[in-house]
Amino acid sequence: MGESNHFKKHKYKYILLFLFLLSLSLRLYFSFQNPNFDYDSYQDLRQIEHIKQTLRPLIHDDLSYSGRIIISTPLYYYFLALFGLVIPITLVGKIIPSILLSIIVFIVYLISFHLTRDKNISLLTAFISILIPIFFSLSLFTLSPELISFLLILLAFYCLMKINQEKYINLFLIITIILPLVHGTSLLLVIGLLFYLFLTKIESIKLKKSEIEIILFSVFFIAWTLFLIYKKAILLHGPLIIWYNLPQNILNIKFTSLDILKYIYYIGIIPLIFGIWSISKQVLKQKDVDSYKLISFAISIFLLLVFKLISPALGVSYIGIIMVILSSKILLHISKYIDKTKAAKFKKQIFTLIILIFLLTSLISTINLSNSKLNNLPSEEEIRLFKWVNNSTKSRDIILSGLKFGHAINSISERKNVFDNNFLYIENPEIVINDIKTIYQTNMEIEAIRLINKYKIKYIIITSEERDNYQIKDIHYKDDKECFELVYNEDQIKVYKFLNCRLT
Repeated sequence: MGESNHFKKHKYKYILLFLFLLSLSLRLYFSFQNPNFDYDSYQDLRQIEHIKQTLRPLIHDDLSYSGRIIISTPLYYYFLALFGLVIPITLVGKIIPSILLSIIVFIVYLISFHLTRDKNISLLTAFISILIPIFFSLSLFTLSPELISFLLILLAFYCLMKINQEKYINLFLIITIILPLVHGTSLLLVIGLLFYLFLTKIESIKLKKSEIEIILFSVFFIAWTLFLIYKKAILLHGPLIIWYNLPQNILNIKFTSLDILKYIYYIGIIPLIFGIWSISKQVLKQKDVDSYKLISFAISIFLLLVFKLISPALGVSYIGIIMVILSSKILLHISKYIDKTKAAKFKKQIFTLIILIFLLTSLISTINLSNSKLNNLPSEEEIRLFKWVNNSTKSRDIILSGLKFGHAINSISERKNVFDNNFLYIENPEIVINDIKTIYQTNMEIEAIRLINKYKIKYIIITSEERDNYQIKDIHYKDDKECFELVYNEDQIKVYKFLNCRLT
C-alpha cells in the first residue's frame, strides 16, 4: 500500500524519467547503427583528441589547408575530453551527446509546466519533443556543439521566466557566461532577447527594471565575448563572418529558399499547426509575457531563415522545438474547452487521436530523416581509403579530395588536406575552390600540373563524390605515366600519386 501511494505521489517524475530513457534509447539505437560520425564531426573529434592529449585547444592546425589558424570555442570539447580519459573518444561521441540531447525532455516539460500549470499537458508536450523529425535526425552522428548551445538557450529562457527567484537569476548568469564558450550560435540568444525587448515595447507590455537590466547585461556580455573570440576573423572577413566566410556557390547550396512543405515534413503537422495557433492567440489576445519570450525567439529565427543568415536545418530544428513548447498552451485550451462540452467523457479518446495523428505524421518523418543521415555517413570503402592513406603515404604529403572529405583526411588519415569546409581565416576561398575544380576537370595537363605544384599536392583522390561534383569519370591526364601513377584502385575509388613533374 505504501509503495502504491509512493508511486502515485511521484508518478509524474517516473513518467518523465521514462520519457528521458525513451529518448536516450532511440538516440543510442540509431547512433550505434554505424560506428562513424558525419564528415563535419571529424574536425570536432580532432579538437577533443588534442585537448585530451595536451589539455589545450587546437588553435594552429598543421593539417587543415596544409596549415592554418582556426577559431575554437572549446568548453564543450573539454567536457567530452574529460570523459575520454576513462572511455574511448568514439564511445564518448556516441553516448554523451545522446544523454545531453535527451535532457530536452526535462527542459520542455519545465517550460510547458510553467506556461500551463498542467502536468499531464506538460508530459504530453515533452513526449512530442522527442520525435521532432529534423531535431532528432540532425543531432545524430554529430559532435557539433550547436544543438547543445540551443539547449542552454532554452534553459536561459526558462530562467528568465522565473526571474523573480534569485537562484534562477544566478543560473541565468552562469548560462550567459558559459554559452559563448560553447558555440558561436550563442549569438542567437542575443538576437532573441533584443527582439523580445522590441516586441514587448511595441505591444506596450511593461517589464520589470531588473529583468531589463539582466537582459542587457547578458546581451552585452555574450556579444563582447564573441567579438573577442572572433575579432581577427571579423577584421579579415568583414560582413562575410555572418556566413562563416562561405564561398557564394556553397552559400547557394546550403542556404536554400524557404520550402513550406518541406518544413512541415521536418517539424510535423501537429506541432506546427498548434504552435502557429498558439502564437496568433498570444499576439492577438492573451499577451502572456512568458510566452512572448519564446515567440520572440521563434520569430527572430524565422527572420534569420528568410534572410539566409542561419542554415535551414539548424533554424527549422530550433523553431520545431519552440513550436512544441508553445503547443502546450493550445493543448491546455483544447482540454479546458472539451471539459465544458458534452464531449468531456470522450476526452481521453480525443487526446489519444491527437497523439496517433502526431505519431503517424512525425514518426515516419523521423525514421526517414534518420535513415537518410545514416546513409550519408562515411562508407566502409571510404574508411578503408582513409586508413590506406594513413598507412601508405608520408606524414608531410598533401592529399587532394572533395570538399566533404577534408576533415576525415585530417582526422583518420592524419594527413594535410588542400581544403575543407571551415573557411574562416581563409582569404579568397573561391580561388581555392576554382583551382581544385580546374585540377579535376581540365583537359590541359600543363594547367593541372601548375596548380598541383601550387598547392604542393602529392595524391589525388577520385571517388563518386568527385565524379558527381565535377562531372567527370576520371582525371583526363591520368595516362601520363611519367607524372601520375595509379596507386590505389578499389571499390570504384582511385588514388593517383603525383611524381613531381615540373613545368619548364
